[in-house]
Amino acid sequence: MTTRLRQVVFVAICLFVVHGMEEWVTGFYFADPTFAWISRFARSEPEAVFLGFQLSLWIWLILFFVMLLGPQWRMRALLVFGMIMTAELEHLAFALVRRSYYPGSVTSLLFLPLSVVFWIEYRRVRGMVASDGTISTDPVCGMRVHRAGALTLSIGGRDFVFCSESCRTEFIATGRARSDGAP
Repeated sequence: MTTRLRQVVFVAICLFVVHGMEEWVTGFYFADPTFAWISRFARSEPEAVFLGFQLSLWIWLILFFVMLLGPQWRMRALLVFGMIMTAELEHLAFALVRRSYYPGSVTSLLFLPLSVVFWIEYRRVRGMVASDGTISTDPVCGMRVHRAGALTLSIGGRDFVFCSESCRTEFIATGRARSDGAP
């Protein structure tokens, strides 16, 4: 993952927090039928809150496990993240259809340019394949890297290609690649 993609994800996470606060303050849970459907499985409001918390925890635990599976799985988790971020644009669609404010639509406006930047960067990182087919693997994190313009290091006549300065720095500091491929 590149530094730029990390920065976009960080900004998106901050925006998700602010967006969630807007949804909470404006009563999105009354406007979205999903919450009514989920609450049917609970016998009381505290049970519904507990159920929502448990579902969220299970999803985060699954994502945590996926992150441990290696670089390809991290890219797949980023794909899901991008789809969720893009889905937040539904608030804008509902606001346009209603021609009035829809809970969450103010911060949803910010997801539009952020989603565009995310998908451009994700596509660049995911498809780092040169027209001439020269592609290498970062020895630290295992990410596929386009050799042209990449960070490199030559040791003993062997060229190493890195996806980011942090991977290059770690390789220099340790003198070897990580055996597990974790960042």
